[in-house]
Amino acid sequence: MDATARFVLSDLAEAYTVYTRMGAVDGSAPEVDSELPPACHLLEIRDGYQGGAGADSAPASAGHSEPFDALVVALALDLPDPDAPIAALSSTLDHLGSGLLSGSPVYALLLTPSAQLGSLDHLSHALSSTCQVHGLSWNGALVIADAAILPALARSPRMGMFRRPVSEAIDRLILALRTGSASADEVVCPRIPCVARHWFTRRR
Repeated sequence: MDATARFVLSDLAEAYTVYTRMGAVDGSAPEVDSELPPACHLLEIRDGYQGGAGADSAPASAGHSEPFDALVVALALDLPDPDAPIAALSSTLDHLGSGLLSGSPVYALLLTPSAQLGSLDHLSHALSSTCQVHGLSWNGALVIADAAILPALARSPRMGMFRRPVSEAIDRLILALRTGSASADEVVCPRIPCVARHWFTRRR
């Protein structure tokens, strides 16, 4: 799921930058941060919804000189330990150190290879509690089921039939990021017919 997390965050970062520029706000295309604990990837937003520089993802480190305004964390749910995403988020927030602004919103992309999901209420509550311990605001999660196939769809149109449900959900998350508002928890998955799935799976 590592490649999936990078793909989804890169798509979010690119779309965020496009919408920022369309809104007549200067912004540059960010790169997804890789210097993080295992099972966790993030995208830092600085001045994004306050009319500043848009999205950025300079390597996270303790004592960061430019605190972020919002954080998007991608967490894999396919790990053997069901508590691993919680530990990964906690470790990441510890890693950021003084880059944390009290009350900054945290959004999550929860990625699972399965199309069948059980209840995620416990996980959402635990992630919210982790944010509160670090003085941050939990602003909701976008759960992407059947996410492992997404990198194989990279050459298909972002708003084409296969990727549209996920892309539209990511755009709704971007709206929340740009306005600093909470994002409604939702579950989405790519729309892949059985015949096309076989072909895309062979490309992975």
